[in-house]
Amino acid sequence: MTPKYDARIRRAKNLKESYPFAAEILTFYERICTVQQRLSQELQRTLPRGGADGLAGTLREQIEVDRVLPFVKQSLTDLVAQSPASLAGYIKEYLSGSQESWAASLQRYVSDGGTDESADDSREELLARILIDPYAELLTARQSAPAIGPAGNLCPQCGARPVAGVLRVEGDGG
Repeated sequence: MTPKYDARIRRAKNLKESYPFAAEILTFYERICTVQQRLSQELQRTLPRGGADGLAGTLREQIEVDRVLPFVKQSLTDLVAQSPASLAGYIKEYLSGSQESWAASLQRYVSDGGTDESADDSREELLARILIDPYAELLTARQSAPAIGPAGNLCPQCGARPVAGVLRVEGDGG
């Protein structure tokens, strides 16, 4: 399950060489990928063996934030050194909260992340996304592909809006 993280880390390193002006944010992204890679490996050990057989409901309904809670402190502490200063301060503040506040924050992201009901504080949503996304990827890998059909502009797995997009010229610019 780690090769995709290895590729992301290599890509960040290559981009830093090509675009030194973006080194700070790319170093931060590289660290996020390293933390998510370790988190994915840890979470994979906690998941029951087998495929999608016991997985019912939507992806959001399958995510149990209690599986991620044991890894919050170490994962976010590992991000502080490479985080932009204002975010590093927020991470320290976030970590000073209780496990119950972390659980509530993660659950808000699971329920509303990427939708019109997203968190009021984008920093909180970013931290929750960093922590939850490896888990969501593991669960998604166990599911069969969603039926192809008109999905609109939302993810067919979780129903969230896209994070990024690419515009390409097609035909006569259509």
